[in-house]
Amino acid sequence: MRITRRAFGAGLVANAAIAQDILTLPPPKTDARIQYGDDPNRFGDLRAPKGSGPHPVVNFIHGGSWLGAYDLAHAGHLCAALTAEGFATWSLEYRAIGQPGGGSQVQRYKWSSPMELLPMAVPQRVIHGEQDDIVPFDLSLAFAKASKNAKLIAIPNAGHFKLIEPRSAAWPTVLQNITT
Repeated sequence: MRITRRAFGAGLVANAAIAQDILTLPPPKTDARIQYGDDPNRFGDLRAPKGSGPHPVVNFIHGGSWLGAYDLAHAGHLCAALTAEGFATWSLEYRAIGQPGGGSQVQRYKWSSPMELLPMAVPQRVIHGEQDDIVPFDLSLAFAKASKNAKLIAIPNAGHFKLIEPRSAAWPTVLQNITT
């Protein structure tokens, strides 16, 4: 299996039942929680598929506007589903605004805004639900137009959290675009 580097964005709200489930259901068990710094908020959850590797790796950095109210727990379902498909997943937690070393919202935006990071040499797939009422779809559309290496995968009738919910109708499209 050939492993390639790919950045993908998931414009992530929506259907109340599924959205609420993903935020309230406990995530599946992780294989290991590994610290990557001295701060208690600097760790990652590692999940590895069964069998000998090497396995392709998905690095997942959750959203939440860098606010301390959000963490990587809601991404556990997505990571477990990808691990079941043969991917090792590394879901990262980080320091949030208001926490020591978390920086300000302006600093965080400058450091992580995809538009501010252009041009990027690596191919990107931007997966975004057209019904997202948290992150406007137009942001991903503008990014894909400005980037020479981005492909926008628009998912009709999908809101913010449907893209990370393996039980949603959007999941097969998300999975296909991560695994191909």
